[in-house]
Formats: sequence, structure tokens, C-alpha cells
Amino acid sequence: MNFSNFWDPDSALSTLSTPSETMHTQNISGNNNLDCSFQLDLLFWVVNGIIGAAILLGNTFTCVVFLSRSHLRQNYMNIYLVSLAVADILMGLLVVPGFAAFCSGCTYKWSEYCWLFGGARDIAFPATVLNLLAITYDRYLAVLRPLQYASTMTKRKVFSVLVAVWVTPLIVSSVRSIWQHSWESQAVKNAELVYNAILSTVFGFSPVPILLIVNLKIMRTIKSHGKRIHVDMIEGRSLSHTDPAPTSGLNQEFTSNITIIEQNRRNAYRRKKGTMSCVLVVLIFIISWLPRQFLNICILFGRRDLTSPLLVKLSLFFLFFQSSVNPAIYSFYRNDFRQAARRLIKRQR
Repeated sequence: MNFSNFWDPDSALSTLSTPSETMHTQNISGNNNLDCSFQLDLLFWVVNGIIGAAILLGNTFTCVVFLSRSHLRQNYMNIYLVSLAVADILMGLLVVPGFAAFCSGCTYKWSEYCWLFGGARDIAFPATVLNLLAITYDRYLAVLRPLQYASTMTKRKVFSVLVAVWVTPLIVSSVRSIWQHSWESQAVKNAELVYNAILSTVFGFSPVPILLIVNLKIMRTIKSHGKRIHVDMIEGRSLSHTDPAPTSGLNQEFTSNITIIEQNRRNAYRRKKGTMSCVLVVLIFIISWLPRQFLNICILFGRRDLTSPLLVKLSLFFLFFQSSVNPAIYSFYRNDFRQAARRLIKRQR
């Protein structure tokens, strides 16, 4: 297979597109240099292929599990998680096989379709970021504004959020295609510079601190609630044991209070697990996004000497990896998900 390098140091900056990942049709000239490594490409084809398969299988199973039980479907948080799983499926189905294989290393025959693979990337990546923001917003209301949650997070609100989450990436991808197929090369380059800077700010640099700060607040509030419920439980048991001669009616009242406190503790524990699974998904995304952010910052400040084809490959790998671990997080943290998964598997058997 003929391959050549298309590391273009003058290419535009983007949260989703780096110097070696231009979406324009490439000229296959057979000009090899140190930036083009077929061995490196082959290694990441294997690694990303495994990750892509895990993304497809794990997130498809997640969607089936969440949609298989009515009580899971009625939970708004789970609806957002299904939407995130769909974005991850698009990542594994459209971005990994095409964009990561032919548009982030050497130039191959299929590299002439990088504009198409890049369009899929412009849908999957922003959809992932927006879904994480929607999940964070839902958990923020549920944990920090519980009294407002029922009146704020309605079916209409959920529908509106999901429409915004999916229409926005379609607009992002469509706008880029306008000049790619109709403008001259220099005009395209200038448009890419401006547009990629906007995308870097909106979908790269801005969401990360917002996600981090809000989810840290959620974690702190959950910890505070857990301590309060634990103290109430201890006080209830202490009263029941220290009362010297409780009458039958008072004894039943004590028992009832302890039962209510215990039930509240169990419900809070289940909600905590569900929310913590969402928080962990967001935090893993932030950590996985850091190599990509470092890459973009280097390019933004003209330190291309700190970047390399290997860094580009690794930055993509970590983004794909975070899409593959979400089902494992739900399985580990959420008992309701595990039970629904077991029932689904038994029913299929």
C-alpha cells in the first residue's frame, strides 16, 4: 500500500482537528519522511480497532438494558445516558474506522475521503460533550436543587435538551461542508482557521472547567447528605435503646421512625450510586480529554515542536477509550443496571 506523510504544520487548529488531521483531499505523492510511520499507523489500527469494537458492543448493550425496563426508561438521567451511549456508538461506528485510520497519520487511498470522515467526527465529538453537559445539568438539579427538579426537569425540557444536543452537531458539520466543496483553497484555509478556533473554545476549552467545577460540587453535596443521613440513623437507634420503659405505642413509633430513616438511607444510597456513576463518566472524560487539550494549546501558542504524530494518535486513543468504559462504570456502580442486565441475559438464554 502506498503511503506518504501529510503532517501539515500550517493546518488549522481545532479541538477535533490537528495538524496531521486535515480533512481536505490529500495528494498522494510518495514523499516519505520521519513524520510518517506505517508501523505506528498499524499499531494504532489494531489498538483502535479493539477499542472500537468495545465501544459498539458495550454501548449497544447499555442502550438495550436501559430501554428494556420501564422503571429505567422513566428516569430522566437514564434517558440522557442512552443519548450519550448513542453518541459513543457513532464514535465507534463512524469515527474510529475511518477518521482514526486514514486521517491522522500517513496518506492512503481512502484519505481522499477524510472530509467525509471528518464530518462524522464533527457530529460525534460535539454530541459527546453536549450530552455530558446535559447529564451534569440533570444531576446538578437533582442533587443541589432537589425541590426544583420535578418542576424544572419535565418531559418537554428533556425533549428540548436532546434536540439541542443533536441538532447542534449537525449544524457544526454542515457549516464546515459549505466552504469545503465550493470555495478556493486559500479561502477554505482562512475559514478553517476561524471556525476551528470557535470550535476549540465552544467544545474544547470552555466545557471542561464547567464540567469539573459542577461535578465537584455535586460530589461534595452527596458526601454531606450521606453524613447527615448517617447521623440521623445513629440518633434514631440511640433513642430506641436508651428509652427505659417505652409504652407499646411509643415503641411502635420508634420502630417506625427507624424504618423510615433506614429506607431513606437506602434510597439515598441508590441515588448516590446513580449520580456517582454519572460524575465518574464526566471525570474520566475530562482526564481523557487532557492530551487533546495539550495538543491544541501547543498549536495555539506556536509550540508545534512539542507535538508529534504519536501525541496525535494518543490523544485520539484516550478519547475513544473513555467512550468504551462507560458501560463498565454503570455495571460497577449501579445495582439497578446490573439487575436489568442479568434479567435481559437470562431472558435471551
